[in-house]
Amino acid sequence: MSKTIRKNAELQKIVKLRNKKDFTQEGLSIEMNYSSSYVKKIEKGQRELTSGYLDMFKKALDLENVPILDDEVKRFEADLLEWFKSYFVGNRKEAIERNPYFAKGAEWCLEPHIQLMYDVYSLIYYISVFDYVSLRQQVAKLEDASDRFTEEYRAMYHIGMGYSNLIDCYYERALKELLKVESITTRPKFIDEFLYHIIALCLTSIGIPIVAMDYIAKAQHEAVTNYNTRNNMSYQNILAINYKYIGKIEQSLSLLEELLRDAEGKLDSTGLKGSVYQNIASTHQEANAINEAVENFNKSLDCFARGSAAHTFTLYLKAVALADFGKIDECKECIDEGLKACPDDETLCGCLLNALKHSLQLKSPESVKYLEKIAIPRIKTFGLYRESLKYYEKLSNYFATVRSRKLALTYLKQAYIIKNKITKGVIDL
Repeated sequence: MSKTIRKNAELQKIVKLRNKKDFTQEGLSIEMNYSSSYVKKIEKGQRELTSGYLDMFKKALDLENVPILDDEVKRFEADLLEWFKSYFVGNRKEAIERNPYFAKGAEWCLEPHIQLMYDVYSLIYYISVFDYVSLRQQVAKLEDASDRFTEEYRAMYHIGMGYSNLIDCYYERALKELLKVESITTRPKFIDEFLYHIIALCLTSIGIPIVAMDYIAKAQHEAVTNYNTRNNMSYQNILAINYKYIGKIEQSLSLLEELLRDAEGKLDSTGLKGSVYQNIASTHQEANAINEAVENFNKSLDCFARGSAAHTFTLYLKAVALADFGKIDECKECIDEGLKACPDDETLCGCLLNALKHSLQLKSPESVKYLEKIAIPRIKTFGLYRESLKYYEKLSNYFATVRSRKLALTYLKQAYIIKNKITKGVIDL
């Protein structure tokens, strides 16, 4: 005999779910093979609501995995937390496969905290499956719910914000968000390896090698503590880049070549190989070996989807290298290809700015002049005032050093205008 459920709250929930599924009492009775009068009496509390009825109700409305009773909600919440943890210290592939179960359960559960919990945790799901469009959308959605965040949720929100900036190549903005996470002492400790990993990526991309290497060491320590070896190759890749930055070219190339051998034959290594080839190319560029640099940039491009941020950024790095060695026509071809291929204008803007940054670091006048004509108008289009101010100052300093007084003054004036607007409160960084 079915166990009797006497809680009035459950009656209210099944009525809400029936209405949410656009079923009338008569329509539901047909699906459940009950009389309509019986369904009406159940919902009015005139007949006992049994677990058997509830099972039939869920089956009729395709809600088998949806928690309704209090104990079901508690179990679902505990399972949701374990699912979230498994992305960091468990079976990530299995976690990805279980996402539809949790997505549906959270969507139809009438407890607001369950939906918020899933929305926050799903940021890591979108990162894991490289669905960066959904990641950005979820971050925007969560911004409206920020007043309900716990410290744990706030940490995950800033990780989502940081990562979305990272993939768009806005490394300084990404780092700012990630350092907020590090400052939250009550954050879940099982996220620390991932956090230190992406902080190291940001620091490496900005060009702060010593601090980046410190964060790699922190991430590796967490990996050892959690018996997690799946990110070892990524850490070696980041380490190799920083070796290049501190002038250890031979050690960098040796480590990168070793990584390529280790990645051979591994199904999930395509993105890593693309990054490794990109870094080999940049290292050869540093050593003034143009043919080897271009060859490895091309290998890197073959590893990334056309139009993705990684593909577009690699094109611009290749363009900077070509300009650096006086191959201006080929440089322009690369940039034009990137402009046509990248579907996301804000991602394109981030990639262009990073290419411009590399040009400025390499003091490559032809690529600087070409890139600033393309990148700067896009900064204005998106209202990226922080980036505008930073690059106007960099460009002013650069053109001053190459004795182009007119351009130096132009960018100095633009920087002054933005600073003046900030002072007057006309714009907000």
